[in-house]
Amino acid sequence: MHDWIAIKTVLLVNIYIRLYNLGLYNMELKSKKITLDDKYTLEEGRVYITGTQALVRLPIIQRQKDKSQNLNTAAFISGYRGSPLGMYDKSLWTAKKFLKNNDINFESGLNEDLAATAVWGSQQSGLISKSTKDGVFGIWYGKGPGVDRSGDAFKHANSAGTSPHGGVLALLGDDHTAKSSTLAHQSEYAMVDAQIPILNPSNVQELLDYGLIGIELSRYAGVWVSMKCVTATMDSSASVNIDLDRIKKIQQKTKELYGFEPIVIEDCAHGIGSKYKGKRLGNHGNLCMFSFQAIKHITAV
Repeated sequence: MHDWIAIKTVLLVNIYIRLYNLGLYNMELKSKKITLDDKYTLEEGRVYITGTQALVRLPIIQRQKDKSQNLNTAAFISGYRGSPLGMYDKSLWTAKKFLKNNDINFESGLNEDLAATAVWGSQQSGLISKSTKDGVFGIWYGKGPGVDRSGDAFKHANSAGTSPHGGVLALLGDDHTAKSSTLAHQSEYAMVDAQIPILNPSNVQELLDYGLIGIELSRYAGVWVSMKCVTATMDSSASVNIDLDRIKKIQQKTKELYGFEPIVIEDCAHGIGSKYKGKRLGNHGNLCMFSFQAIKHITAV
């Protein structure tokens, strides 16, 4: 037993040294104070966060992205609790001061379909009178059975479209194994029926990444976009990267360590004419790919 502990210790030390030599682990002790608020306040690096907390952090990151592109936006969140999103509203209330600092408004819905109708209204900012914001992005949330009862609201809201600097992300609480539900359920069929695209993240990091992609897709295509939030993902926790420009930082770090910068191939097949940080797609990597296949949307030349 003691020999096995010794072997494990040697292996861990070797891994530690290798990571240090690669520049992937900093052996110097940091003096920066770490607090529980870091998950909502840090603007770069890594934070330890649960699946539910990642969905609270998501609109904060989206606001940071918008600010970096000189967009004055706000956010509106509404829905109705139910596992695996049963603690989402509590987490939003707990983070109230962080949401307020980022112009993010949360109103718990009386039920799922009224909440969906309210989020639909967030996309009508500026239609009747001049708005003080460039756009308002909305987030709806609900358990699978709530998705089923909200079909009419989803169809009409999706048909009405989204604003160019708004967008809507619908969070679908799916309990595939009926861990805390009377019936196992999944929401893909309801989304297909409403003609709403579906994203399916597999871990906490992807809750953030796919959520940001979903809002961008909603703005670009003018439709609602949904994201599955399954029990296994929402009940887990992880250390996630919150840097907005992770690829650039990887390039820079690799150049510092090894003297060369990795080539970034930019896939623009579905985004001809779109912009990121004020620059047209196709100008952010070393190589880019466009497609003129029949199903690809061409927005500008």
